[in-house]
Amino acid sequence: TQKVILPDIVAQAKAHFGCDTMDGLELENQGGSGSKGSHWERRVMMNDYMTASVVGNPVVSSITFTLLEYSGWYKMTKMTPDCLVWGKGEGCGFINNKCIDANKQPIAHEFCATANKGGCSFDYLSKSACQIAQWSSLPSAFNYFGNNQGSFDSFADGCPYQFAYSNG
Repeated sequence: TQKVILPDIVAQAKAHFGCDTMDGLELENQGGSGSKGSHWERRVMMNDYMTASVVGNPVVSSITFTLLEYSGWYKMTKMTPDCLVWGKGEGCGFINNKCIDANKQPIAHEFCATANKGGCSFDYLSKSACQIAQWSSLPSAFNYFGNNQGSFDSFADGCPYQFAYSNG
C-alpha cells in the first residue's frame, strides 16, 4: 500500500480518524495511471476532492490543504478547509480492517451490507440507499460477501456505502 508519510499529514490523519498508530495516509490502489497512487484512497477519504473521482458532497479537507501546500505549488490563504465527516473518530479499525467483517456486517456506519436498504448518507444530509453491484469477478481481498458483490464504486475497495439520492 502506497502512503503519504509527511509528518503534518500523518498528524492530521491521526487526529481525524482517532488512530494514534497510523504511519501514513493511503493512496488509491485501483484504476490506471490517472488515479492509482496519485489520489487519496476512496475507502478512507471518500468525498475529499483528492480522491479519484467526485462523490456526494465533495470537500477540500484540511488534510488535502496541507498536501497542496507541501507540494509548493499552492498557498492556501484565501480558502478555508471543509469539514470531512467520513471516518471521523472511527479509530484504527476503520483504517486497518476490512470494511465488512467475517459475519458480513459493516465495521462502521459509513459502510453497509444490505443492497438497496434505505437510510441516511454518511454525512446525514440526504436520504440514501445501500449500493451493491454484481461484478463478473472481484479480487479476493474485496469479495466480502463471497459472491462477487461489492460496492458499485470501483475505487472503494469493494466496500459498499449508502449512496445519496440526488433528490433526497
